[in-house]
Amino acid sequence: MMHRNLNHSWIYIIAFLLSTSFHACTNRKIQGHHNGTNVTYPESVVKIELDNAERHDKLFYSSFLQSPKTIILETNEKCLIKRIREVDIYKDKIYLLDDLFNRMYVFDMEGHFLFQIGDVGTGPGEYLQLSDFSIDRKENMIYLWDEAANAILKFELGGMQFVSSVKIGEVGTTSFCMQYFDGKFYLNNVILDNPSGKYQIKEMDASTGEKIEDYIPTWDYCLGWNLSLRLSHSFFYSRNSDTPLYIGLFSNTVFGLSKDGFIPTYVMESRDFATREDVERILEEYSKTDGLINLSSIWGKERIYQISRLVEMKDYLYFQYMKGVERNYALYDKRNGMLVSSPCMIDDYLGNRHLLLEFCFSDENMVCSVLNSEFIPSFLESLVYVDELNPQIDQFERLKLLNGDDNPVLFLHEYR
Repeated sequence: MMHRNLNHSWIYIIAFLLSTSFHACTNRKIQGHHNGTNVTYPESVVKIELDNAERHDKLFYSSFLQSPKTIILETNEKCLIKRIREVDIYKDKIYLLDDLFNRMYVFDMEGHFLFQIGDVGTGPGEYLQLSDFSIDRKENMIYLWDEAANAILKFELGGMQFVSSVKIGEVGTTSFCMQYFDGKFYLNNVILDNPSGKYQIKEMDASTGEKIEDYIPTWDYCLGWNLSLRLSHSFFYSRNSDTPLYIGLFSNTVFGLSKDGFIPTYVMESRDFATREDVERILEEYSKTDGLINLSSIWGKERIYQISRLVEMKDYLYFQYMKGVERNYALYDKRNGMLVSSPCMIDDYLGNRHLLLEFCFSDENMVCSVLNSEFIPSFLESLVYVDELNPQIDQFERLKLLNGDDNPVLFLHEYR
């Protein structure tokens, strides 16, 4: 039996989680309100009223996704995976980052392991702690973000040869999200010596690592929050589109990244959103408790925060958000402005049970839903052992043979 020995991250977070520099694209603007802030949005921004959502007991994959292709990732000693943080699919290869085992792996579209990119260490092509990656599809390069070394490693995709690394030259900050776009790097901006950092994003020169520009004022768009609360996913979404998306932990504004900078694209509004006073209280406690991040004050008030896992489709926008300690799933119909939400999301192609699956990749054609290894026992108990796994699902017989030591399973759904 193979064992998964977890190397602890360099960041310790004691928090219970279920897990002015933007450029307007039009001269006409509208006012917005984000619980203690007054900001100006371009007229093109789409407002989504969470309080007006039609509440359902359950939401179903089949309402906006097609039946999936199932990819059971090969499990062997060379490619043990604990938790997939990010996935990308390019030229019939699956690139995935396991931030708990601190490895970057490549598989083919049938789930066969191909190779690992880089390794842990301090030499050329080595890293200390990976937390994100981004693929340059024009130049066929992949960039790995080493948050511990504050450096970006560049590899050539064809032969996976290490090319170079660039150190991000800014003292007193760290980042755990990175997006390559149009010849530049964009990193979320965590201020280590001043939690109330001024901006959410820094734009960095890809050759020198020097800062070019700051974007998204923290005070206006994230209630002053800029602490290092590192979640199990990046804050960038639709990463291979012409306009990648970004949203911070306490922000209600989804920004689209273009050659003109970060432009507000969607605004989620609710009377229950976390307020600036809520965030100030957390920051005050943090300063008194030697780095303890305590979110209990917003849990007790059932505040809304952590809009995440965005999937942008032609007709829909899918996202999740937290309300207190409850995760909610939402689907916005762009055609008629209707929003439905629910505390329960069912992949009804697998069966009629709520499973902890995560969307870790999406592009213009499909989304990748991940069954991480830690939830395989729950999958077996909820569906397989009680004969409720849908026999029509792709790879039905192999899914029944999974065990708790196997690598994660990917489900690739095209959009309806």
